Amino acid sequence: MARNLIMTFLAAVLVAALIQSSAAQTTHVVGNNSGWIIPTGATFYSNWAANQAFSVGDILVFNFAANQHDVAKVRKADYDACTTTNPISLQTASPARFTINATGEHYFICNFSGHCSAGQKLMINVSAATSSPAPQPSSSSPAPQPSTPTPTPAPQPSTPPPVSAPSPSPVSTPPPSPVSAPSPAPSGSGVTYTVGDNQGWTLLSNTATFYQNWASGKNFKPGDILVFNYNNGAHDVAEVTKANYDSCNTTNPISLQSSPPTESLSPPVSISTFVPSPATALLAKS
Repeated sequence: MARNLIMTFLAAVLVAALIQSSAAQTTHVVGNNSGWIIPTGATFYSNWAANQAFSVGDILVFNFAANQHDVAKVRKADYDACTTTNPISLQTASPARFTINATGEHYFICNFSGHCSAGQKLMINVSAATSSPAPQPSSSSPAPQPSTPTPTPAPQPSTPPPVSAPSPSPVSTPPPSPVSAPSPAPSGSGVTYTVGDNQGWTLLSNTATFYQNWASGKNFKPGDILVFNYNNGAHDVAEVTKANYDSCNTTNPISLQSSPPTESLSPPVSISTFVPSPATALLAKS
């Protein structure tokens, strides 16, 4: 009995550990579609953070134009004074990703001169992640008590049973056909790809082959995210059919986005094509 209790307790602890380790992490894109820029108002990023719920294990993603911004994680005193000389860490490639590894307040600023004082700074308050309590082992059932034998009654003279009319046979109803459940969506967090890396989404001297070469080294899967960084008003991103991709026809796109940075979920199909209107073209094989 003691061995069974120990095995039950260990199984409960293992299940609780698996549930805890499988908790989903949240990815927060700082500033949403505006990205990491010099904001129009000094409270833009504080207002954005007020609408988020941050927990340990979450990821912050900063999208910004290459060589125009960066992200420095700093202490509170440096955040308040916009001091950039001694950051805790500094990332200069977009998108910059920071994994939250502790509760409390975390501070981020742009390291370029004058950007922090113009409002390009972010403070977040991280709470501890909540988890469900581990199930408690069930108490053991009491041992069965020995039963007292029931005395057998003396046989009584039998009376012939009355003859009953035969009952009609029940009409059987065919069982309903099983309804198949829909196929589950692919699980797991996707990979974020920045199209063109530091070059972004733009016209280049070797545009005809640049984006083909960039895509050829990638292994795209459903659920991955494509991020297109470009200058607002200079480019856009259209998802099109293969026929329109081959002919650079943008009159009837599947979807069109014109606000950078553009994020697109890789769909569960074999080929996704993206072209600007009119500019470069990218064939991303998944």
